[in-house]
Amino acid sequence: MAKINVVFTGSFLQIKDEPITIDYFRAKLTSTVYNDTIDKGGVTYNVSFLDNFLKIDYSYGRSLPRPENVINITTGNAEANPRNPDQYEPKQHFALIDCATGLLWLSNVRKQNLILAFLKKNLNEAKIYIKNVYNEQEFLSQIKLLDEVRFSAVPNLFSTSNTLAQALAQEINGYGGSVAMLTIKYDEPVAIAKIISKITSVFNNKESFRNIFISGRDERNLGMLFNQSAFSRKIEFKTDVDENENYNSEEVFRVLIAKIIDENN
Repeated sequence: MAKINVVFTGSFLQIKDEPITIDYFRAKLTSTVYNDTIDKGGVTYNVSFLDNFLKIDYSYGRSLPRPENVINITTGNAEANPRNPDQYEPKQHFALIDCATGLLWLSNVRKQNLILAFLKKNLNEAKIYIKNVYNEQEFLSQIKLLDEVRFSAVPNLFSTSNTLAQALAQEINGYGGSVAMLTIKYDEPVAIAKIISKITSVFNNKESFRNIFISGRDERNLGMLFNQSAFSRKIEFKTDVDENENYNSEEVFRVLIAKIIDENN
């Protein structure tokens, strides 16, 4: 049996402003097959659950364009296209939502609009966003608007020279807690110079905080995310395919989930 390389890219999934949970998805979706029509094509979503994961094996294709002829690769001759005008050839894609980390793993990021459309329709929620994860340099070079900055501190940060971290640590002890988190949201646009200054300051003092989460948008108004605790955004592996180069979806998800669990540990 042949093997083909598959690459999954991880992005953060945001539904309204609340953390995603598997119970939320289980209350609104069932383990079944959903069908839809999009842009003169069709898409089939095969939905299932496993522990804290939502698995979506989806296939998409378009009836057009439909050439009159196809080429026989053995003879090199043109032959009449056997596909009817109301038929399409579906191509497999995979999506996995990890509710423990909030990450959405996609085998083809160019088809993420199909997952967004499915979730918005079947969850009956318009405020669903996919935000790409960036490292420090990428984030600083591309961010244009700042939405939210979030970081946390623990009591042992009393020794740090960072005043804000010390203040958070004092609050923890004052209330008998173990972690203090500060969230700053920006309702109005912030000048780009101030954005860079604020984010650079956070990065320069990252050793003073346990977690750093910064949400913003680039010049195309697309979501951007920096998350200090996020692991690698790509997972790559080889998987079996049949004689027609179709994937075994159960095997794809099995390997992917095993690698995610290994990364988390």
